[in-house]
Amino acid sequence: MTRLPNYTIRESRRAKHVNLKISLKKGLEVIIPLGFDRRLIPDILRQKQAWIDRTHRNLAERQEFLDAQPALPKELSLQAIQELWTVKYQAAASSALAVMESTVASRVYGVEPLGGGPAEASTPSPAVMESTVASRVYGVEPLGRGPAEASTPSPAFVEMPGQVLTLSGQIRDESLCKLALQKWLAHKAQLHLVPWLTEISRTESLPFKRATIRGQKSRWGSCSSTGTISLNYKLLFLPAPLVRYVLIHELCHTRYLNHSKKFWSLVKQKEPAYKAAQVELRAAWRYVPGWLHG
Repeated sequence: MTRLPNYTIRESRRAKHVNLKISLKKGLEVIIPLGFDRRLIPDILRQKQAWIDRTHRNLAERQEFLDAQPALPKELSLQAIQELWTVKYQAAASSALAVMESTVASRVYGVEPLGGGPAEASTPSPAVMESTVASRVYGVEPLGRGPAEASTPSPAFVEMPGQVLTLSGQIRDESLCKLALQKWLAHKAQLHLVPWLTEISRTESLPFKRATIRGQKSRWGSCSSTGTISLNYKLLFLPAPLVRYVLIHELCHTRYLNHSKKFWSLVKQKEPAYKAAQVELRAAWRYVPGWLHG
């Protein structure tokens, strides 16, 4: 007889059926309705043995990935909006932490030799470089204090190649650095994902009430019965086609708040290749940096 894995049992008033949940921290958890006959659990686990083994392997792979990740990032690759940010850490005598965006755009001009014709295009020597730096600063207080915005960011800010994100202040406090980066990512998601959602909503005729940005641990997005769509700022790290599928998926929930045949028929109508996107989305956690998985 197959040896059963270690597991814990949790009764839930909300549970209507037996649910199996596996996580890195808690292992295998069996969630049962109130009054369920616990003697039936071993047979259920034997029936789900293949799924349990597969999930344990996937979690082990994820743990190995996380263990190899740095505690704090040196760069942020936001594939969804095609931006790459270099992250720098600068110690300063402050109890808070400031986050500054710096965007450098450079142009190089060739200088004509005195008395001669135009310089060769391939050898513009000497050269003159013009650099323009645009920046925004955000403040983050240590835990226990309220957030402080050093300045109000302008929505018209133009972001270009050569982008640097500098954290200045108590950079030895990893939790404070992570909090600052998470707040910055949430702000970026508000600037980019919400307008993207609004545009798809308009073109696909799938209206929603409002949108919020969150940092869910296990969901890319959700839709409430009131038509509020919550998007995970971690979507910024995913390829654009996957993000588009998530946005369409949640917008379809404004019409069908379930996963019925009608719901999937609507999804297919809006995104014919949705099944391939679903498969890729199951492994999309690999796109998200390890420091955000905690």
